[in-house]
Parts: sequence; structure tokens; C-alpha cells
Amino acid sequence: MRTFLIISLSLFCTLNLTVPGDCGLRREGPVVTISVDERIEENLVITARIADISGVVDGDLVFAGEELIIDGDIYDNLYAVCRTVTVTGDIGSDVLAFAHTITLRGGVIGDFRGGCQSLTIDCDLAGDLMAGAQIVRIGPNANIHGDLYVGAQELIIEGRVRGKVLARLETLTISGTVYGDVDATFENLHTYPGAEIRGDLTYHREGELEADLSGLVGGEVQFRKYVPSPKLCSEWAIWGWIKWTIWGWIFAISLFTAIILVALLPSRTRNEIEKFFGNPGNPLLVGLIALFAMPMAALVGILLLVTLPIGLVIGVVWKFSLYFGWVYAGILAGYWILGRLGQSRPSLYVAALLGVPLMMLLALIPYLNLVVILAAVITGMGLVLTCIHRAFTS
Repeated sequence: MRTFLIISLSLFCTLNLTVPGDCGLRREGPVVTISVDERIEENLVITARIADISGVVDGDLVFAGEELIIDGDIYDNLYAVCRTVTVTGDIGSDVLAFAHTITLRGGVIGDFRGGCQSLTIDCDLAGDLMAGAQIVRIGPNANIHGDLYVGAQELIIEGRVRGKVLARLETLTISGTVYGDVDATFENLHTYPGAEIRGDLTYHREGELEADLSGLVGGEVQFRKYVPSPKLCSEWAIWGWIKWTIWGWIFAISLFTAIILVALLPSRTRNEIEKFFGNPGNPLLVGLIALFAMPMAALVGILLLVTLPIGLVIGVVWKFSLYFGWVYAGILAGYWILGRLGQSRPSLYVAALLGVPLMMLLALIPYLNLVVILAAVITGMGLVLTCIHRAFTS
């Protein structure tokens, strides 16, 4: 599944990067090198098999390829979709990366968000870490100033975590220090000399740990019984097949709907997106109110019986708004990415092909998916309802 995510994101980012337009400095080729005495004073977009950055990039660095090596400094954001990311320099803002292996040994001023097979953080990270991976290792030289949100098979903490830890794991290994609270679901807990949790520990497990944790935890220890679903292989296999089949249908239908909307309403779709970027406050407010107010109004209408038809209509409109809002949010995300890469008039078809799959993939990442879905639904519903209102009043 991780390979599927990486390949899909690579394809869509490559499609995006090959669209003509002014997107700052662009470099392509089998191997792209930024020498130690070279300074890029704008955004840098690279599509290559291997990129070696030893110089300085004042803007964002966007990379799609196989291997990214950064020994120099990136003063703004790093966006990468590739197989391997190795950073020993400094990143001046956020990192968003999807790869097989990610290793950070420099410094990151912002947040880290991404998905990979193996993630190693052995440096200062000023913001939060939000990752889905098989193994996440916080190295002995790491100093995480923000919070950890991790979904992984194993989380290894050898350095320092200043914030809280929220994780769902199979194995938690600690030999470093966590200054905040830890709330984790795990089966195995391994501790080594020097391990310390200065806040509270809340752990979810089938059975309570027999080991005395008083020497490990400075705060309170709370055990909450975790009751997993039945582990019959046949049931798991059937459920997994059903789940991914449903996900596949939702993905296909959402993408098809986006293409149809762009084909039928190209001018209105572009106008609404441009108006949103000009004044996002009104659609966001409309979407936030509609997300909660419409189901309440529908429920009241149904309960009063006299207004039953009105309640049913409101409920149906709300459900359709959720669906079309999700689709519109995908188009909006793709349009925004194309704009960030310098496209003055992005193609709506490319925006749909990029944004909808990207939203679906982000919705699969543990913890991040809740934020993505909520933000997308609020934004999309606001766009849809604002568009409907303008259509009826014009």
C-alpha cells in the first residue's frame, strides 16, 4: 500500500511539474547538482533521477524523482516526492515529503509532515511531527520542540521530545526523554537506561503492563483497555477487501465527478475558485455554518412532522453538499498547487487530476486525515453553497 501511495503521488506531481508555465527556476535531467558556491534566489523546481543540493535556495524547493540529497540550506519550504530523502543541511520552514526512506540530520525550523517506510529524525525540529510510517526513529541528537503525531509499526525515541506524543503503534521503544504527556496504543513497550516521560502516560492495550512504570513516568499512569476486532484471518481479509473496494469506488466516482464539473461548468468553476482566493473568509464561514446548522435544521424539520418534507430536502441538500464540497476542495487544492508553481491560468483538468487523488491519499494518513477531511468539507461546502446562491440571485 505504501508503494502505491508513493507511485501515485509521484505520477501526479510529475504531471504537475511538466505543465508549461513560469514557476521560478526549473531544472531537469538525470542528475541535477546545485554546487556549494551556488545560490538560487527564487523557488526551485527539480525533476530528476538524483538531485544533490549543496548550495543555498532562498525560496521553496520542489522535487520529484528518485533520490534527493540536501547538504546546503533551503530557506523556505521543502516539498518532495521520491524514493530517498537525505537532509544534512537546514530547512527554513516546513517539510512535506512522501518517500520510501527519509533521513533528517540538519535542522527544520517548521513542521514535518509526510509518509514513508522508514523515517529518521536526528536534528532540531522546531515544529510538530506528523507522520505515517513503518518505523519512526527519533535519534539521540534529536530535539523535537513540538508534538508528535505518529501512526507506525514502531516508534523509537532516543532523543528529546518537548511536546506531547499521540501515537498508534505495535512497539514503543524509549531511551530518551519526553517532556510532555504520552497517549499511545501499543502492544510492546521497551525502555532503556535514561528513558523518561516527565508528563502523564496513558496507554491503550489489551492487558495491563506488569512492569512498574513509576521509575519511567514522572506524572500519572493510566491504563485503558484496548479491545481489538476479531482476528480471524478470513474476516480480516474480507473486511480489507471491502474497505479498499469502497475506497476505490469513492476515488473513481470523485475523480469522474470532478472532470464532469470542469467540463460542464468551466467558467463558473474557475470564477468561484478565483473569488475564493480573493476573499476566502465568506465561503469558509458559510461552509462552517452549513456543516453543523443544516443537519440540525433537517432534524428539527423531521421531528416537527409538519415540516417533514422541508427537513428531508435540507438533509438531502446537506449530503449532496458534502459530496460535491469534497470534490470541489480537490479541484481547489490542485488549482492552488499549480498556482504556487507559477501557472498564471492553471488548467482545471490538471487541477482535478492532481487535487482529487492527492486529497484521497492524504485522507489515508493517520491523524492527518481528520484535519484534511474537515478542512476540505468546510472549504468545499462553502464554495458549493456560495456558487448556488450566486446562480439563483444573478
